[in-house]
Amino acid sequence: MAGLAGALALRENGANVTLVERAPEFGEVGAGLQMAPNASRVLKRWGLLEKALEIGVQPKHLVFRDAVSGEELTRQTLNGEFTDRYGAPYVVIHRSDLHRVLLEGCEAAGVTLVNDVMVESVETVNGRGVAHTAAGVDYEADVVIGADGLKSTLRPLVANDEPVSSAYVAYRGTVPITEDTPRLTLRTSLSTSARTATWSSTRCARASC
Repeated sequence: MAGLAGALALRENGANVTLVERAPEFGEVGAGLQMAPNASRVLKRWGLLEKALEIGVQPKHLVFRDAVSGEELTRQTLNGEFTDRYGAPYVVIHRSDLHRVLLEGCEAAGVTLVNDVMVESVETVNGRGVAHTAAGVDYEADVVIGADGLKSTLRPLVANDEPVSSAYVAYRGTVPITEDTPRLTLRTSLSTSARTATWSSTRCARASC
């Protein structure tokens, strides 16, 4: 995700960009993402917001409730004045869908995309970055950006740190909604068209619909 976004940003700024991907094909897994206006505004600048809105959801409200009593603590309206004020909407979208939007954006912008490439090391030669791959092919550029995730092979070149566990655990699930689901029950339990968070002293639950 970061690699595609970085590649597209550089290409939009006039750079010739080659993005190499370790996997045999581009794809993404994961769950839903919340995109506040500071993120969706970037998609708007790249001309990708409409595509994201076709796939994603724009909640009408952001609601916080007490996890024990169910009492509504606060509510933020996310359309109208909110969108006008921040210049872009609040969007909920699946990670794989956003990944596809960014991938298609890179393809349309002329980013060179190369799959099945394992970068093993990077060094600076005569002021330019050279990425050495397992296949023996070298990629030379003015700038090399490592966006190879949590298990990065490039990060140890610039830092000795290790990932630090936060000790927080997130459980995700889906609840089917059919034509037989009572609308009143749906509104009461999930706050239809709202992004709902319920809080207790040690736990937080979130629901989108």
